[in-house]
Amino acid sequence: MVISHLKVVLVIFFLMLLGSSSIAATLNLTPGDGTFKMDGKYRIHLLEEEVEKHPGNLNLKFLLGSQYLDYYMFEKAEKEFTEIIKQQKNYAFCYVGLGNIAMLNEANTKKAFEYYKQALQFDKTNLTVYGYINYALNIEKRFDEAVSILEQAILDNPNQEALLYNLSLNYLMLSESDKAIGTATQLIKLNPLASYYYVLGLASVQKKDWKNAMKTFEQGHNLSPNDRQLLIALAQSLYENRQVNDARDMINQALILYPEDEDIKNKAEEYKQKK
Repeated sequence: MVISHLKVVLVIFFLMLLGSSSIAATLNLTPGDGTFKMDGKYRIHLLEEEVEKHPGNLNLKFLLGSQYLDYYMFEKAEKEFTEIIKQQKNYAFCYVGLGNIAMLNEANTKKAFEYYKQALQFDKTNLTVYGYINYALNIEKRFDEAVSILEQAILDNPNQEALLYNLSLNYLMLSESDKAIGTATQLIKLNPLASYYYVLGLASVQKKDWKNAMKTFEQGHNLSPNDRQLLIALAQSLYENRQVNDARDMINQALILYPEDEDIKNKAEEYKQKK
């Protein structure tokens, strides 16, 4: 199957979202240290033998399906997950697996979203699924739906940073600046990370409140001095507040750290020409 460049990018970012963990790890079904170091194909062979001996053990079948998925054996993984659901409809992690197959094998966000929704019907505590749902909806620019789902999730998980962070970004995409400010402020109270100050600053930029934006970006920059996004954002907010020399200094600092970055080079040239 030929996949377009856009779909390739989509799949790459989804792989980054998945990270190094598998769905099996969420269920604590991953083998112990000694087994985990086995060759992947041999591990699958052993699991196949065990499933054949114990066909009614759905956890074993799920672990086998997850291993198939980890090695991009999509048809076999789909077969295992589908068979499990036929026997136990509420096996939520199988819907997650099927959603991940839809994303990785087909780059089909709509199909993946439907599977993830089914997973939540049976397990609303699986916070990882909300991240997948948010990604799928963002790809389709269905930000209002993402907000609705995340807001509901936060009612049951009020201090979950990942949910709040994704919600704040969706508010920004919908230009709901005040809600983004409220959510980002809540995040900072929970954990003052540079990335949260960046979101808060962006909300101030949307309101064209450059003084607050400058203050907020500076707080984030102090926490993470080499952060590319914060360097650019702080330089721009200084520039908008007519602190042109400070803006030049900041963007030149960014240029030293990222000499090949086209955005930074363009900004440096722009500020250089400003009297």
